[in-house]
Amino acid sequence: MLLPRPARLLRQCPRLPVRPLPLPRMASTATVVRPNPTAPGIDPSFGPLLREVDLTIRKQHRGSVPPVEHANAYASSSSPEGNHGPSPQHGELELQMPEEPDYAEAREERRSPAAVLGSKRLGLVVLPDQLAEAVQNEINENDPREVRQAFLSLLTSSQSRAKKDKLQVTPGLALGRAAALLPGEYAAVRNVIEEMERRLGDDWLVKAGGGVVEVSSTLGAGLWAVMDAQGLLEEGRGAEIKPQVGEYQLVHASRYGMELAQKLAKDLPSGSASISFRRKLSPEELSSPPGLVMSTFHLSSLPTTSSRRTHLRQLLSLSSQYLILIDRSSPSGWQAISEAREYLLSLSTPEAPLYALAPCPHDGACPLANGREACGFSQRLQRPRFLRKTKHSGRGEEDIGYSYLVIAKGERPKPHAGTDATMGRVGGVGKEEAEKARTKVEGKSELREVEGGEFEMVSLVDTSGLHSSPAVEPAAVDEEELRREAYTWPRLVAPPMKRSGHVIMDTCHPSGSIQRLTFPKSHSKQGYYDARKASWGDLFPHDPKGKEVLRTRGVRKLIRPEVDEGILAFSEDWPTAELVEEEAGEGEVASELVGLVEDMEGATVTTWKSGESGRKGTITHQRIGGQKREFSTSIRRHSARPVERKAQSDGSPPRPKVTLNELYRLAADKTPITCLTAYDYPTALLSESAGVDMVLIGDSLSQVALGYDSTTTITLDEMIHHSRAVSRGAKTPFIFADLPFGSFEASVQTGVESVVRLVKEGGVDGVKIEGGREIIPLVKRLSAIGIPVIPHLGLQPQRATSLSGYLVQGRTAQGAQELYETAQMMQDAGAFAILLEAIPHNLARHITDNLKIFTIGIGAGPGTSGQVLVITDVLGLYADGAKPRFVRHFGNVADEARKAVNGYVQEVKGGTFPELGKETYGMKKEEWDGFLATLAEGKGASTGQTGSATVRQGQGRSGASGAKGEDTEDGA
Repeated sequence: MLLPRPARLLRQCPRLPVRPLPLPRMASTATVVRPNPTAPGIDPSFGPLLREVDLTIRKQHRGSVPPVEHANAYASSSSPEGNHGPSPQHGELELQMPEEPDYAEAREERRSPAAVLGSKRLGLVVLPDQLAEAVQNEINENDPREVRQAFLSLLTSSQSRAKKDKLQVTPGLALGRAAALLPGEYAAVRNVIEEMERRLGDDWLVKAGGGVVEVSSTLGAGLWAVMDAQGLLEEGRGAEIKPQVGEYQLVHASRYGMELAQKLAKDLPSGSASISFRRKLSPEELSSPPGLVMSTFHLSSLPTTSSRRTHLRQLLSLSSQYLILIDRSSPSGWQAISEAREYLLSLSTPEAPLYALAPCPHDGACPLANGREACGFSQRLQRPRFLRKTKHSGRGEEDIGYSYLVIAKGERPKPHAGTDATMGRVGGVGKEEAEKARTKVEGKSELREVEGGEFEMVSLVDTSGLHSSPAVEPAAVDEEELRREAYTWPRLVAPPMKRSGHVIMDTCHPSGSIQRLTFPKSHSKQGYYDARKASWGDLFPHDPKGKEVLRTRGVRKLIRPEVDEGILAFSEDWPTAELVEEEAGEGEVASELVGLVEDMEGATVTTWKSGESGRKGTITHQRIGGQKREFSTSIRRHSARPVERKAQSDGSPPRPKVTLNELYRLAADKTPITCLTAYDYPTALLSESAGVDMVLIGDSLSQVALGYDSTTTITLDEMIHHSRAVSRGAKTPFIFADLPFGSFEASVQTGVESVVRLVKEGGVDGVKIEGGREIIPLVKRLSAIGIPVIPHLGLQPQRATSLSGYLVQGRTAQGAQELYETAQMMQDAGAFAILLEAIPHNLARHITDNLKIFTIGIGAGPGTSGQVLVITDVLGLYADGAKPRFVRHFGNVADEARKAVNGYVQEVKGGTFPELGKETYGMKKEEWDGFLATLAEGKGASTGQTGSATVRQGQGRSGASGAKGEDTEDGA
């Protein structure tokens, strides 16, 4: 533990003559009291030290206001002559520092007990000496320059390495990861473990079972954090403390990384725990189910949603009381955490309930999921020497961003009925306020400091009737009940905005929304003080008296970015390097994805400033430390074309891409999902501008767009061609396309190849396949490789011939049973949703209610999770023909289009289109006159040249005739 600088010096020199402290801030109108001057004979080199000690103790005594009878004792110790010299008893003050100072008890905590319980602030984390020495020794045994190069090889950029490139894992690369990343990963895990102790008590791990299993992409960050939190790493305390961790199993896939983790942990106390290192999860080696399972910085390294869910199911199968997931606060890390939260809570049942212990104060849908901002937190780390040298950075501190989730078994605890609402809400500030109010009632006086270091005595008048918030006497604190209340406190998701007289906080509220809370000083001094001392990530216990403001446009992180060489930013927007290791003889590949980019001077920051109409705006590119340039996005074109939306109707930037997680959230919230077909760029822009959630490139384009007689005629190449056009227009909806007839029936391999072409060449996000139980192997295969699949059940147009036409399906008991069972099988095969067409509405609702995935209906009633219609039906493009019962025309584009075309033909035939002046372009008169003059000159010159040529031609003929005549005559 690092001590403050004055304390460290005092421990080196435990007996120092120090001048007495000036009196606390008191005042008197009757007696003038001056503080004693500095005692003589003190070494001048201790001057700065004494000033720091003086300031420290002044802060500790600030706010302590003794009544007048106590102040008289201070006054009596002063010399009436003005104290030109020190008194025999108070001239020198000897400070004797104890061997084990308890700084926590140096002064009373001014925050309320509830605020202390909800605090997530850990301060500056220092790497344990054993770990720092172990890493430094490994670096000393190797060339530090090679460690630096290994660290640089982890960093990748779009210019130097493509996303598909792979780095071969070597011992040097593992050491570079330990030197550059392990300290920050340890700091993040340490913060989470500390929060668990504060929320659950010091013996929480013993009550949970004692054992710990960590599956990690790090080199034992969780192992060191747990050991340090238990106090087993403090010198000489390993044998005194009874360890709470019985067994600890660290699972790391990389062979060289595992070997290095074992080397680093060899100096851990031998009696602390039974530690085992494995490359695969081995629950059979544990003597009992673990009390804690952790996945540290591993979830985002798994490439697909299916693999991440498999990993989560493996962790849940260990039957631990608590599950902790920690990852980076990058977009990929936050997406992995948010998807894991949604998936794990969906597995909760009344028989086996689960709840989110932290950071969420509720178990509903996450209000920050699929937004532009991650639910992330920050922990400051004191960089060890090897970390600074590896990153070539002179900064001594580093802020580590992380996202985390703690899932616990059981029902979410709730406070008992009748609990005092003020329990634990009164701290040092509240007690001082109560003491001051009591002193005023009793009519006492106190000393207060005035200018010049003098004090005056003032009489206190009872003004309690003037205060809007009378002081509240503290109630007895029941720690266990206070911990139960903490499950319903809002959590700060951004740094609080501290203004003069009030504090503004954006919080994740137990109601499941982001709310802005404001705490002014006039409401409660204790609540205001706790609000000013609150920090990002804290649980805040006080209820605001003002109206909460619902935040619907995100939360702004009020953190000023720092640019420093060697600071790592983890972002999915940059190419990533993949670490791959092949174990000789086994052919087994262990891989992990690392997204590392280094912030450097000159990085470009892009900001958006919307225009008034929402159709044009200004994009500003600013180079850090350089000039700012901006350009307009308004482009003048010769011909009219669709305008690409640059902002939403409210002027904000375009909405984010709709993902599977967002679709699951809409289904969970009972918000109907909208889906429309699109066949080309214009129809795709319609769905984009209207905010449609899903866009289907259906094989119906064979009939409504290409003019074929059946949906079975369209080919895979034609589907890919139209998919490209749609993907260029629909930027944000989730796009999926029909797998056309004849492209998947032959075999599973044929189907996979066709789907891969659709995804790679067409740019779609998923595929829809018509069929029954025979397509289940294909659905399993596609889901296993990470391609979203939505089976099409009920009426299947591709099989209309075998179904004797377009008939409603599932009307009989046997047909309904087959449809229901097939839907269950498709869910088990890995389908992300099911499309139901032309089935009874009560059957569609029953299927939807009994599936864990969502459904999209067309002619299936309102009981499905969403609806889909053909875009030509919605627009009324073919309104003259017969339409199915479930089709509704929301417009009459056919009539409007015919009117437009007929009007065009009539205007052109009548000579009224185009209209001069309005629909034509003009030319300046002088330019036109010059053009005519040029034509006239050219015409005259052309006429002269023609006449000369005629004369010459006539002369030629005459000459020829004369010659011929002469020849004739001569001949005669």
